[in-house]
Order: sequence, then structure tokens, then C-alpha cells
Amino acid sequence: EAHERALFPSVAIERVMQELRKMCDHPTRVEAFSSLFSLGLFQEIFPIYVPLTPPLWKQKLLPLKRYPISHPLIVYLRPFFSRDHLLALVCYAKLSNREKQVASFWIETEILLERSSIDEYSWVQFYAADLSHLYLEITAYGLGEREKSWLNEHEKRKKRLSKHIRRKRDSSPVLSSAYLMQKGIPPGKNFGELLLTAEKLSVNEDIDDPDLLFLRVVSKA
Repeated sequence: EAHERALFPSVAIERVMQELRKMCDHPTRVEAFSSLFSLGLFQEIFPIYVPLTPPLWKQKLLPLKRYPISHPLIVYLRPFFSRDHLLALVCYAKLSNREKQVASFWIETEILLERSSIDEYSWVQFYAADLSHLYLEITAYGLGEREKSWLNEHEKRKKRLSKHIRRKRDSSPVLSSAYLMQKGIPPGKNFGELLLTAEKLSVNEDIDDPDLLFLRVVSKA
């Protein structure tokens, strides 16, 4: 153990991450992580890691058994770091821009889900994102008995908002910039704000008609 600890400072972090990646893709990933924690090596690899008690890190390891291989590395590391340390972890470990995108999405989503009230537009933004499926899948693994009901709740909401999600993904809003220009509104300082207001109203008030939506936007301006 002491010999292994002494070696870490001389090994490039990129090389350590390569080995950690292989470990995460292996069927015995939970046992491997457990050894890192038991030997105190996890903290040697990641100095910003705040040590967890054995019962807690063992509990956090359990969902990893179900993770499919080839997920972003940050997904495997997320349970053991606070949200405030996540982006610092990406920088320290010299992870890719894709890993940084995943970490940022995780942070934004966790903040979103902590809101006391979430409007329909915010849900549409979340579900339309490429990483939303991954977030739901990984989060569900750690919910135990609540997993099925939690996923069903999201599936029902996604179905109800499906047309809005599709529009968001396709970048085809009810009210387009061309429509505003036809109405005599030239591109300018408030143009983007009007389009954003229209997009939010179309979702939150479930408006499909551009003429009706335009009247609502004008009344809000």
C-alpha cells in the first residue's frame, strides 16, 4: 500500500485516468473501487476528494454494478464528490471537453430539480437535451424501490410534452424569426427576447397557433 501511494505522484494524471477508465468498463468495477477506498488510494489520486465513511462509500458503490460500460468517466466519479467540486475534478483530472459538458449538465440538472416549482418550459429544455436520458438512467439506479415510480413519472411528463420536446430538438418553434419580420418587427436588441418569450409561452400555455401566440407575446411586452 505504501509503495503504491508513493508511485502516484510520479504518474501523469492522464495515465491514471486511462487505468481508471479500464476499471470502470470492467465487470468487477465495484470491487476495484472498493479496494481504492479501503487502501486510501482514492484520496491519493484525487486530493480534492473529501473522505466518506466506509458505510457511505459502500452505499454509493452499489448502483455502479448496473452501469453499462462506456459511460463518461465523470458519471462514475460523481457519487463521491460534492457538486461544488465537480468541475474542479474535471480540470484536475484533465478530462475531455465532453466530460466537462456532462459535469455541467449534471450540475444544472441537480439545481433544476431542487426548485420548489418547475415550469413546463424548463422540463422541455431538460428532456430535449442529449444527456437527459443518461441522467435519468444513472440517477434511477440509486433510488432503490423508488426507481420504477420515478422513471414512470418522467415518462408520463415526457409523453405529455412530446410535441414541445420535438420542436425544441428540431429548432422549429411555433413563432419563428421570419414570422416576426413578417409582422414588421426588424431584428434588433429585443428580437431575441421576443423569440424566447414566445417559446416559453408556447410551452407553458400550450399554444400551437402562431397568430394567437404573437398576440400573447405582444400583450406581455
